[in-house]
Amino acid sequence: MTLNIVDLSSNNGPVNLATLKKAGCDGVIVKATESNYYVNPYFAGQVKQAARLGMLIGAYHYSDGGSVSANINHYWNTVKPYAKYIDLHILDYEGRNIVRGGVSHASVALAMLKKLTGKTPMIYMGLSDENSYNWSSVTAYPLWVAQYNDMNNHYGLHPR
Repeated sequence: MTLNIVDLSSNNGPVNLATLKKAGCDGVIVKATESNYYVNPYFAGQVKQAARLGMLIGAYHYSDGGSVSANINHYWNTVKPYAKYIDLHILDYEGRNIVRGGVSHASVALAMLKKLTGKTPMIYMGLSDENSYNWSSVTAYPLWVAQYNDMNNHYGLHPR
């Protein structure tokens, strides 16, 4: 089964999800939070809209590699009112943030997410990050790897 999922953040601004659904979008993954201070101003509205449309819903936290408890508690406090709609929780952990917090940050953060949400979370990172570190401590969690061949828009699955 192939699903068409759109990744949304505040960079996309307000999005009419009904239009996306009519175009064949099955679900959305919405940025909820970043670090211990930022909340996507479109998060709640996009989750509610996706829920009304019967779409699959994922939410993600962009971790800064700092305090795990500050990062994950900020995420959970933000998404908890919408938790019944969220099918998938994702830890976005990449680049300089990994240098700051190390792989151990991801391991502890994913375990904390699982405990708080009651669901097995996923980890997201770029291909170079996936290849640059020993991620053996987080292999119990699904991995979403960004593999951009170029900066053009691509639709559907295009293996490398």
